[in-house]
Amino acid sequence: MRNSYLASLQFLLFFILCELKTKTTIAESWPTTLQSSTVKLLGLFPEQTDIEPKNDMWTIHCRSMFKAAILLSQRYNITLEGQLVDYEETLTDNDVMVMVDHTCQKVSTSNIVGIVGPAYSSEVRFIASFAYRLGIVAVSYAATNPDLSTIDNEAFYRTVPSDENTALSIIKLFLQYKWKSCTI
Repeated sequence: MRNSYLASLQFLLFFILCELKTKTTIAESWPTTLQSSTVKLLGLFPEQTDIEPKNDMWTIHCRSMFKAAILLSQRYNITLEGQLVDYEETLTDNDVMVMVDHTCQKVSTSNIVGIVGPAYSSEVRFIASFAYRLGIVAVSYAATNPDLSTIDNEAFYRTVPSDENTALSIIKLFLQYKWKSCTI
């Protein structure tokens, strides 16, 4: 009885793992947006490369969160300029000029009202200046360079603290709890 229970449990776990593997390899199966809208956000995301470890799927997670936010905004009837928000997205190929080229194409063919991205601090300077000239907002979800705090054009925001602020917070924790070492 116990052996059959364990065999059933092993089969169930194997089945679940196979399903999860199948679902993670099909990264593009998203529901379509509820309505076609002329108001769009542009998402700039790095391409997932084959040299990155397979368990490091952060680019897929970033894209998924972006799409989920758009779908939730539509579900809860959050509007901008009286319309539901839709999206366009671009993979940056980890090349600043490719990113700028794709952004120019999207902005010229769609009513882009904001930019979410890019991921890397090295790309932010270009997009922040571009967004400022267009009169739209750019929000980076991953850029951490402390020099970005000096961008003073009211068109750029980031959602993560700078490396400098993160280090200061860690120092405060060490001092407060009298730690001698940690693993980060």
